[in-house]
Amino acid sequence: MITTIQTLDFTPKQNLTDFLNQKMEKLTHWDNRIIKADVILLAEDKKDLLNKTCEIKLNLKGKQLFVKTKSASFEKSILNTIEILKKRLRTQKTKSLKFSNKVFK
Repeated sequence: MITTIQTLDFTPKQNLTDFLNQKMEKLTHWDNRIIKADVILLAEDKKDLLNKTCEIKLNLKGKQLFVKTKSASFEKSILNTIEILKKRLRTQKTKSLKFSNKVFK
């Protein structure tokens, strides 16, 4: 899986990018059809408590998944976004398995 990280209005520290890459690699355990992941991290209005945003667009074979979350820290936003993506990948996989079992019976 190819992961591209784009940040707006700040330069991420190495430990943040390492954390993100580590968590993104775990997504391939849920679905091996993931081709590319586009990640956008941005810090919005400083007055707002939940001002750290993480957007992830997964490109799968024949599909795209998009999730966006906000939190007080980038790490928390990344974890929330990836957790939602895991759930979506899990439900997609179970639906496809149920469909393939019906087709081949």
